[in-house]
Amino acid sequence: MKRKFWGYLSLAILLSQPVLAPLAQVMAEEQETIPSNKEITTLGTLEKVEETTETVDSSRIKEEINGDTTSNSESQEVVNDDEKSGSTESTEKNLPDSSKDTASSATESSAEMKEASNRSVSLDAWMPDKNLQNEVAKGLNKTVDTITQEDMVNLKQLDFSSLVKDTVVDFTGLEYASNLQALYTTSIIATNVPQITMAENATLFTRPNVLAHVLPKGSFSNIHIGNYDAYLTAQELIGVGQYLSGWLTDYLTVYASSMTDFSKLELSPEHHQNSQLSIMTQEKILLEPMLVKDGQSDVLYKDRMMVDTQGNALLSSLSNKKYSYSIRGIDKNGYIFPLYENDGFELTEEGIQFKNIPANVDYLSITSLVPNRLSTERAASTGTIQYLVNYQVPVKYVNTAEDVTVKYLDENGQTLAPNVTLSGYVGAPFTTEEKDISGYTLKEIQGDRIGTFSDVAQEVVYVYERSDAAPVTVKYEDTEGNELAAPTVMNGKIGLPYTSEAKTIPGWFVAQTPSNANGTYSETAQEVVYVYERSDAAPVTVKYEDKEGNQLSAPTVLSGKVGLPYTSEAKAINGWYVSQMPTNANGTYSETEQEVVYVYERSNAAPVTVKYEDKEGNQLYAPTILNGKVDLPYESEAKAIPGWYVSQMPTNANGIYSETAQEVVYVYERSDAAPVTVKYEDTEGNQLSAPTVLSGKVGLPYTSKAKAIPGWYVSQTPTNANGTYSETAQEVVYVYERSDAAPVTVKYEDKEGNQLSAPTVLNGKTGLPYTSEAKAINGWYVSQTPTNAKGTYSETAQEVVYVYERSDAAPVTVKYEDTEGNELATPTVMNGKIGLPYTSEAKAISGWYVSQMPENANGTYSESAQEVIYVYERSDAAPVTVKYEDTEGNQLSAPTVLSGKIGLPYTSKAKAIPGWYVSQMPTNANGTYSENAQEVTYVYERSDAALVIVRYEDMEGNQLAEPTILSGKVGLSYESNAKEISGWRVSKTPKNAKGTFSDAVQEVIYVYSADKENEPGEDSGKDTPESENKTPEEENGNSSGNNNKQTNTQTKSKNKLPATGEQLTGQRIMGFLGVITVLFSFVVILRRKRKTEN
Repeated sequence: MKRKFWGYLSLAILLSQPVLAPLAQVMAEEQETIPSNKEITTLGTLEKVEETTETVDSSRIKEEINGDTTSNSESQEVVNDDEKSGSTESTEKNLPDSSKDTASSATESSAEMKEASNRSVSLDAWMPDKNLQNEVAKGLNKTVDTITQEDMVNLKQLDFSSLVKDTVVDFTGLEYASNLQALYTTSIIATNVPQITMAENATLFTRPNVLAHVLPKGSFSNIHIGNYDAYLTAQELIGVGQYLSGWLTDYLTVYASSMTDFSKLELSPEHHQNSQLSIMTQEKILLEPMLVKDGQSDVLYKDRMMVDTQGNALLSSLSNKKYSYSIRGIDKNGYIFPLYENDGFELTEEGIQFKNIPANVDYLSITSLVPNRLSTERAASTGTIQYLVNYQVPVKYVNTAEDVTVKYLDENGQTLAPNVTLSGYVGAPFTTEEKDISGYTLKEIQGDRIGTFSDVAQEVVYVYERSDAAPVTVKYEDTEGNELAAPTVMNGKIGLPYTSEAKTIPGWFVAQTPSNANGTYSETAQEVVYVYERSDAAPVTVKYEDKEGNQLSAPTVLSGKVGLPYTSEAKAINGWYVSQMPTNANGTYSETEQEVVYVYERSNAAPVTVKYEDKEGNQLYAPTILNGKVDLPYESEAKAIPGWYVSQMPTNANGIYSETAQEVVYVYERSDAAPVTVKYEDTEGNQLSAPTVLSGKVGLPYTSKAKAIPGWYVSQTPTNANGTYSETAQEVVYVYERSDAAPVTVKYEDKEGNQLSAPTVLNGKTGLPYTSEAKAINGWYVSQTPTNAKGTYSETAQEVVYVYERSDAAPVTVKYEDTEGNELATPTVMNGKIGLPYTSEAKAISGWYVSQMPENANGTYSESAQEVIYVYERSDAAPVTVKYEDTEGNQLSAPTVLSGKIGLPYTSKAKAIPGWYVSQMPTNANGTYSENAQEVTYVYERSDAALVIVRYEDMEGNQLAEPTILSGKVGLSYESNAKEISGWRVSKTPKNAKGTFSDAVQEVIYVYSADKENEPGEDSGKDTPESENKTPEEENGNSSGNNNKQTNTQTKSKNKLPATGEQLTGQRIMGFLGVITVLFSFVVILRRKRKTEN
């Protein structure tokens, strides 16, 4: 209501008499005015004034208007409530004809929309603000629950003047009110405003933030910007001016603004000529020149200022309380408002000086246009004085500067956002701003971010570069989403393309390529998922054989996918059972074919069970099970059972095994037992009564009883009073004593009567004295000694009670150590009372486990300090498997499995494998045990083998040709060939003509015999032994007569074949030396190679 009052008050003062007369009449009648379509008013008041001003009703507005237009006329118009009744009708009468036509058209359009739409939409969904719903309901003259979107075209006027600023904050829903003719929103601050379209020549009283979202169907008749523009910055005012300049049909009035620079407000001289602009601050009126755009007319600017007199230093100079006044009364609903007149203020550069202020005046309104007249008015319930002053300020013209263009480009000069153009006047400062551009980061600024307008056009360029994009994660999964390989993470710049690839995964193939395998980097993290399926595996063949490998049934072939498990089953074969289950009965499909073999044996016979029972069938001894093959004989035997004898032999004690289970039952009876003699004696062993003799069967129970002997009582019952008959004679002795007095029981208890120690029972004869003593009980002390600690035995049982209390116990310290006693965690100290229990717990220590639980983990507090020690050992690590393979990955020796504790080191060694040497040492030959299984692989290559010497000899071992030397790698095969030797043929091929290279030198000997067709003559054969059988005397000192014979022999020897012994001796020596040389060379090469490997 306050804001409405000031709006009307501004109209009353600012408009001329021809306009105000009819307008005042409408305001007095309706309190809700639609201004003339020839006036566009922007109304505002300072925030301080808004907060202190009390509500003033429409009679004051009417009084102000009449006071200005009638020049102090005594007659005042009285406004009656009856005149309000036709407010709506009056409003419509004052609307322009075009607005009425628009309203009619809107009604027809609304009807069409209702016919075309049958949908039902919740009001809260399209108009969430509850207070807005209530105001719209009033404007439509409907209830809130009946409002529809189609009804909104019938809404002609909305007036929020009477609402406080936070009442309606969301204008959502007004976008459907396309025929609004008047909208009053200056009193509230909306935070959510949709695009609103109003009718032709509509009237708008609003704030700048709402104005930016309102469009007319043609032009506005009246625009009123209020309650905010006093705080507009220069840039904001420029924006408002540019926004309004295309719509104005008449005049613009900006009221209660503290701006001094209006040079950028684009208005024609006729629009600007009568504008009233407030030039003031919160503290004083500013008298510096007003800045207006060059070329606009030189006009006077009139101002009004409201000042709060309570605590305002501006009015501290008030003095001279003299005043003169005349009473003029305005009757509003029976209430008389007195009026005062006064001349008593003047305008200076320092502010406003007031004189002759009435002492009892609470509210002053200075409304005169002449600075020598003061009109005052007293409000009913206000303690605030306000002054409205009119004055004049000069005008200063400025020159318009060239624009400053702000550009937003990438590194290649491409435009990323629309250019911004800044305008001003020469010498005025400007500031450019960075824009937030999605996917880009500011790299540099070319030009001055902050500068001064000049007569030369300026350019400021903001250069951006692409931002780092969110990562693209490439995943490799099966159809269930299980990860098959580690994801690949790709990085790049936003907006640039990326390309992903599928991984090759053994046993899997890509079944589904993602649609986003190739794409563009963005600010949002992306996932590319390759979906795989398992490959078909090689078949698994299940066979059913006997021990000799004979097939008993057709094999079963299993098929599946690589990596999935398979399960095989044995077949039921009559007369056979599975004697050997295959180790791979269950396994995993692979790319290699597999065989599963079930081995069967013939079935055994059913068992023969030999039982040992009494006549009632009770088992006396564990049965004996006899096993064998069907139709073979069996033999059983009776067992010797102490106290029993066989009374009945089974007819099938011996028999034949069959397919049906058989039973052999031996029946036993008990043997007669030795007697049990019961004796009755005193403590010295004297017989007090005749013994009793008990008889029975071995193993059966007996029971004895004490005899009642006058004057005696059983003081000692025998432990064997009840027992079992046996083969040995037994005695049962009851010991008697004469009767004693009743016992004295000494008890040891706590305050609650709980027993602390076993009671002590004192016995004696009646009338004799007794003495009791307190026990020393660990952790307790006697707090109360009984009065009957000493007394006399009687026939009545007596009790002596010692009362104890607990002592404080020594602490129990719980330690956590390794086997060397090193502390692994902070000890825990527990306290309590002696004798009470304690319970300790082991701590969970990563990488360690409790290897030794302390015996005293749970115990009792005592006087001595105790320690509870939990001993830990390192947890077992996952195994380290050391493999020995060739370069193709084939296993050369069984793997070695190293085991140890987590965190401890391991050391592996290469194996010495005959015929192989280590060609590649693993990088992890030495390492540390962990929770994960590890593999260490030694890679081997074959060693150079020893030579194979192929010899060619006759039957006597004589060399016929030079040996052939074969070389190769250990373990590889060799093949030798016989040589063709003239006059000889191979008579014996060696078994090792073909073989395998090894570490040892090998010999292959081909044995030859002479070819008969080429044998020499008889003479030759006869001379040979003759020459060989000569005596030493003949060879060394022969007579000259034998010289010819010797010469002939030598001549003949020259014609002999190469196999003779005379010429082979030298060859053998040379061959032997050659072999030694080859072996020596081989050893040298081998040693050099080993040194190189090490």
